[in-house]
Amino acid sequence: MKSSRLTYIVFIFSATVSLLYSCDTASTIEDPTKSYFIKYYGGDGDQEGVDVVVAPDGFIYLLGNSTPLVTTAGKQLYLVKTDAEGMLIWEKTFGGKFDDEAKDLELTADNRLVVLANSKKGSAENDILLMTFTLEGIKIDSILLGIKTILGAEANDEATTVSQTSDGFIVSGFTTGVSVKPNQGSQDVQDALHIRFTNSLVPFNNTNWKSVSGSIGADGATRVFQVNANTFYVFGYTNIDVAGSSTIDFNFWVYQLGATGESNNSKMYPGVSVTDEKLTSAIESPVTSGDGFLLAGTRSDASKNYDIYVNKLRKTLSFNEAIDYQFSTQLSDLGLLDLDKAKVSVFPSSFPEGYLILANDKRSGKNNFYLTKIDNQGNEAWIDPLIFGGQEEDYIGAVAELQDGKIVLMGTMAIGDEGQKKMALIKVNKAGKFAN
Repeated sequence: MKSSRLTYIVFIFSATVSLLYSCDTASTIEDPTKSYFIKYYGGDGDQEGVDVVVAPDGFIYLLGNSTPLVTTAGKQLYLVKTDAEGMLIWEKTFGGKFDDEAKDLELTADNRLVVLANSKKGSAENDILLMTFTLEGIKIDSILLGIKTILGAEANDEATTVSQTSDGFIVSGFTTGVSVKPNQGSQDVQDALHIRFTNSLVPFNNTNWKSVSGSIGADGATRVFQVNANTFYVFGYTNIDVAGSSTIDFNFWVYQLGATGESNNSKMYPGVSVTDEKLTSAIESPVTSGDGFLLAGTRSDASKNYDIYVNKLRKTLSFNEAIDYQFSTQLSDLGLLDLDKAKVSVFPSSFPEGYLILANDKRSGKNNFYLTKIDNQGNEAWIDPLIFGGQEEDYIGAVAELQDGKIVLMGTMAIGDEGQKKMALIKVNKAGKFAN
């Protein structure tokens, strides 16, 4: 049943796009009441969609990348502002001589846009690029740094997300700079990063804040939340088990930091030993959906068949699984995803309460968008998920909800006879349908 529905949606969608798309500007599929649409943004070359935020006034901000057809510079950051109907208000590009890869977009409590990216100086040398902007896209502050700036050791640093704190920001990610810790041997290949910045993007030094956590094996931080002045929760993944041994099995990883970034050894490992669980998205759950944290990522077996794995934790953690776990849910068969496309994005929903879940789906042999919803107990809220895409590869960015309950999702879609990549913004109704 699901496979036949997937074929139908892909055929109709790709046929419609080929009729409407004729140049590298925004295109629209929209009914008269503007209940849903598909729009594209970008000029010559390729544009990719990575993240989306919706402001309280209803404006939508999109972050991605732009690669012009002819350029002496590298891949550029691409920032877009639209209204609730997807009409373009402005678009801007930022970057330098290196390839900049967009990772995360956040809206601060004082109405600044925060952009996080990786700046690729070489095949094994990334630095972290952090920038703040006004809501009109005017740059306020920026910083480009690697772990060498803080700890004196050159490494490949990979940023994943940025979170606002009471006095600035924390960037989560991972680093290959394992030599900054006491020697753990050849099994230690990657550690979790949580680099802290002031409001004006000045990094904390290693005396005031410890930026690296991990043991032997491969560790990564997906997002950090500040609980109070002296406590931070880190949500990530690791192949270290409870006994502290390195295994071939990955699990979600939850641990606590103190006021200076030191771990107090309070840890949990949501997941099971026979599959790999990799965390790609963590959000704070609103009170209406059960105050706490929702963790979402992928679960894969030995054959690399991927599913969605979701874990809900309570707000104040005791680091006792019997108390802290509210539910664990496995959803869908996503097919044989490529490792770098095994991504899940989540967003708290209010119409009704629950959680929107967006992932890549490759059961048809091509990557498509997969959108579904779960309720506050982790049960699937929709009878049928929305699965759609074109005839080429389409990759998700992120999902969000508008004030009226309609859903917006964005990502990268290949369109036109030449298959150029465009940043895509899609709006559907509260039930995840292209209908009123």
